[in-house]
Amino acid sequence: MSNLAIRLGRRICTLRRAKNFTQTDLAEKSDLTPKSISSIERGFRKPSLSALERIAFALDVTIDKLLPPSKVDADKDSIFQEIFFVLKDRSIEDYNSILKLTKVFLRID
Repeated sequence: MSNLAIRLGRRICTLRRAKNFTQTDLAEKSDLTPKSISSIERGFRKPSLSALERIAFALDVTIDKLLPPSKVDADKDSIFQEIFFVLKDRSIEDYNSILKLTKVFLRID
C-alpha cells in the first residue's frame, strides 16, 4: 500500500461523501463493485486509468480533481490557513496595510 494510493483513496472518499453517495452508489455510477470502491478508498487497490475516469465522471469532477494535492500545495494551504487565522479578527485597515507591505516585500506594483 503506497502513500499515493492512500491519499488518492482518501480524496475519492472525501469527494464521494461530499456528494452524499454511499460506496454502493459510486460503484453503480462508475460500473465498479462496492468492494473495488472500498479497496480503492482504503488504498489497498490502485485503480486503472479507466476506473479513475469512470469515478471522476460519476462524481462529476475532472480526473485531476481526484488526485490529492502535492506536498507543496498542502504546505501552501497550511500556511494560508495560518495567515487567515492570524488575520481573521483584524480590521480592514490592517488588511490593507499588510497587503501594501506584502507588495513592497515581493516587489509587486
